[in-house]
Amino acid sequence: MGFEEYGHQVHDWLSQLYTSRGVHPDETIRVCNQILEYARKLDDEKLLGLAYYYLGETYYLLNNVDRLFLNVSSSLVYLENTGQYELIARAYNILAITSYNRGNAPFAMDYYLGALSYCDRYHLEEVSVMIRINIGMLYNGSGEYQKAQHYFEEAYQKLKERKNLPEYDVYLMSIYIGMGNSYLQREQTKKAQEYENRARTECYDRLGETGKTCFLCFQARLYNSVGKNAQRDTCIEEIQKRVHEKMVVLDIFDDFYSYCEMLFEIGRYEEMQEVLEWLGELAESTHIIHMQKRLLRIYIRYYRLRGDEQAYLQACARFYELTELSDKENRYMVSSVLTMRDNLEETNRRKKEIERENRQLMHTSKTDALTGLSNRFELNEYAEEAFRRCVKKQCNLAVELLDIDYFKQYNDNYGHQAGDACIQGIAQVLKRLQEHDHVFAARYGGDEFVVIYEGYTESETYALAEELKQGILDLNMEHRYSLAAEVVTISQGICCDIPQAEQKVWDYLHAADVMLYKGKKLSRNSVQIEAYTKL
Repeated sequence: MGFEEYGHQVHDWLSQLYTSRGVHPDETIRVCNQILEYARKLDDEKLLGLAYYYLGETYYLLNNVDRLFLNVSSSLVYLENTGQYELIARAYNILAITSYNRGNAPFAMDYYLGALSYCDRYHLEEVSVMIRINIGMLYNGSGEYQKAQHYFEEAYQKLKERKNLPEYDVYLMSIYIGMGNSYLQREQTKKAQEYENRARTECYDRLGETGKTCFLCFQARLYNSVGKNAQRDTCIEEIQKRVHEKMVVLDIFDDFYSYCEMLFEIGRYEEMQEVLEWLGELAESTHIIHMQKRLLRIYIRYYRLRGDEQAYLQACARFYELTELSDKENRYMVSSVLTMRDNLEETNRRKKEIERENRQLMHTSKTDALTGLSNRFELNEYAEEAFRRCVKKQCNLAVELLDIDYFKQYNDNYGHQAGDACIQGIAQVLKRLQEHDHVFAARYGGDEFVVIYEGYTESETYALAEELKQGILDLNMEHRYSLAAEVVTISQGICCDIPQAEQKVWDYLHAADVMLYKGKKLSRNSVQIEAYTKL
């Protein structure tokens, strides 16, 4: 989903946001707050959802869990209302990680599965890889190693088809460490060593410091389990150099916790205490009590082993105090989740009511008043029928989504009456296109139109789309505020393939939207066409 309808100020903010995100947190927070202030004045839900989400994401990187949870949960209703589905999936992922580290695996799994449902519905493949890795990690932490491996395998199968992803090596390392840990926990060290070797040779050198450190923690534990003490000690030396470096605690806590347990087992108490103190500082800064309790368990075992009665009793008393606090935290978390769900359910209820009212209104007319083309109600009916016919005949169906290049600038500078006239001009060209057999056109909304080509090959569809494009150019409508040409132009995204029974026509429309977005990034006034099976 783009933000073409906004002016230069919003685009400047968005550019600053995407540039600073994950790199300069103070700048990201500043820009998000500017967007929030602007969006609140206009009651703009699209910008509110985006700004709240990126604030939450930034506080995640800063280990500020309270503000993370507040902002991410605040974003959900706005993101849902405005169809920003990738950010919804990412928001659920962050909430899942937070819930897991707070000791509530069922809530975490609920969030993960919610995120996966958006990924599968809207083909969010990169986010899908990340979610499946995290579910695998959750199952590893719960001792369900076969289930964990199932999700790691699914993530790997999806990832190997997308080697151009910016986070490819990070995801690959996470999968290999996850699989290695699954086998290591079951004492299948040969299989664990296979994944250690793959991680070391395929992606270690391209990782950042956090990824390398997590790998070293796994590697040290593996060497210890197979009796390679010299290699283990080399890993320990490297890890201890990295202690006290700036890291996202929610990303590294489990790796270092398992590493500390190993240090305890082999009697490396000095190194263990150094790591525990560092993790303790990070855990306290997040206010996550469950993390602090897990660290105290190691301290309690250590003091008992040493026979330090006073330190042991103090640690036990602190553990009890934290247990009391964690009960309050859990009640707060449950209350927050219930409130969040109530808000989402109310939003969905309102959306369904509005949709029902709109359907009733659309039933009164199947024609768009401005253009005389079919409206969305007629489009829905025709698209479903065309899809069924093409499934039955096993012939091509092509769905095109097009919009007018820089239409907001056209409206802003020539006025809304001229904008309406421009849309009407586009509609006239579409009506001529419909003179071809089995071609249907409808106004989708605003300056967007949908064209359905039934039974045409990909090359024939492309030729018709080019005919449409040329027809718009032949209108020769002046557009001095376009960056594409001096006249009005359109951008076209097309999905063309032989549909299968398990698919839906709206899968094709979504794919056409992806192609439209891709084309606009490359060049406006262009036609982008692709088979559904290749997307």
